[in-house]
Amino acid sequence: MQNLSDFVDDFYGSGEDFDCNGDCHNCGNMDDCPDFEGPSNFTFRATNVYRTKNYIVRQVVLFGRTEMYGSQTLSVDTYFLRNQERDEQFDETCATDLFPDGRRLNATAYRRNYVK
Repeated sequence: MQNLSDFVDDFYGSGEDFDCNGDCHNCGNMDDCPDFEGPSNFTFRATNVYRTKNYIVRQVVLFGRTEMYGSQTLSVDTYFLRNQERDEQFDETCATDLFPDGRRLNATAYRRNYVK
């Protein structure tokens, strides 16, 4: 089984820090990005957003193919602690009748960040 560091190296050559030079949509590193719009914006360049009991989760899913591992997916997850403002924003922008809390997209590997 491959570890996350190998997976990231295969995607980006080398560099576990996901250095994107401001192009967050490609690498998923929104937390250090100069374009990031703040800790309440969980929809910023998200592939998927869903809600758990305590968090609203932004997923940025990256796809790639390597010779050694074949097709791979990486989910860069940011967990936002739920509060009234974020719940209202989620209800307005992300909730659907079929899945009111959304659903997680499966990925081969993941990286997590937490925002209060």
